[in-house]
Amino acid sequence: MELDLEWQEPGWRRVLEGIPRGTEIPVERFFAILGSVDEEEAREAALCLEERGVGLDVSHLPQSGSGALLQRLTLEAELVREGRLPGGLEGGDPLRLYWQELEQLPRLTEAQARESLSRGENPNRLTEGLLWLVAQEAPAFAGQGVLLLDLMQEGAMGLMGAMEDAGENVLERARWHVRQAMARAVALQYMVSGEAQRLLASVRAYQQADRRLLERLGRNPGPEELAQELGMTVEEAQSLGKMVRDAAAALRREPKPEPEAEPEKVEDSDYFQLRSQVEELLSCLEPENRKILILRFGLNGKPPKSQEETASLMGLSLTELQGREQAAMALLRREGKSPL
Repeated sequence: MELDLEWQEPGWRRVLEGIPRGTEIPVERFFAILGSVDEEEAREAALCLEERGVGLDVSHLPQSGSGALLQRLTLEAELVREGRLPGGLEGGDPLRLYWQELEQLPRLTEAQARESLSRGENPNRLTEGLLWLVAQEAPAFAGQGVLLLDLMQEGAMGLMGAMEDAGENVLERARWHVRQAMARAVALQYMVSGEAQRLLASVRAYQQADRRLLERLGRNPGPEELAQELGMTVEEAQSLGKMVRDAAAALRREPKPEPEAEPEKVEDSDYFQLRSQVEELLSCLEPENRKILILRFGLNGKPPKSQEETASLMGLSLTELQGREQAAMALLRREGKSPL
């Protein structure tokens, strides 16, 4: 099953509007849906998601940047890992000064925020009282192409938008808007710098290599074999594999829209659809053989397992496991259903 990662008409808006409200999608999927668009259109698409209450998950993105920017991003990521922000920065560092400024502001609790809203008080006071959320959320995005100071400023602006969306759970909604403002900044930086297209090209190459090796070896390839096939390090191959598996698992968890609210069906070109119809594809197999293939090829969103590991989990000898796997694969090919 080959997947076309290039999106064709009717365009990204129709696809994004079909994503269920209240969900979160991997940013790699967002990149694939948009294809090649300019910065203005990318920003419009990101805001379209936010308006619908759909979040962007950028946690799978590798570190990006070059030169002095990369050095600073690396430093910020290290300080976050070591728990040394903002104290690990020099005294006059702008990030440290801004962080300290936020720490000195009053912190509103959930009850105080709701009371402020009910009284119709100045939104600026409410926003100021919730700025501590910005300092809490920013470290999660350290090293991902955007400096922490810029991310915190984006998060502060996101708070202003949260005031229009506040209800009973003021802090929860405010935190969501802060995180999405930061995620949007990271996603846009990836697209503007060209990293998004390079990332998609790497994922395409990984999937094609994975498929070639599956057909050539008759089993799931290991990270060393994938790395050799792709001409990259084992660590790089493992990173790509984890990205694909995590994003595919997130896609499968995405709830389906209610029938009456389902938009006109449009084929999604997103490359994470490779394993999204696993149950249907494997429905012709006996339950035990179906479980064998799910374990062997990581079709449940978890890392693939070797034949030895699968045999142990299933309580079978290695010979029995190999026989069952070969028979299951042969049946799928006869039925024309093989996803592998």
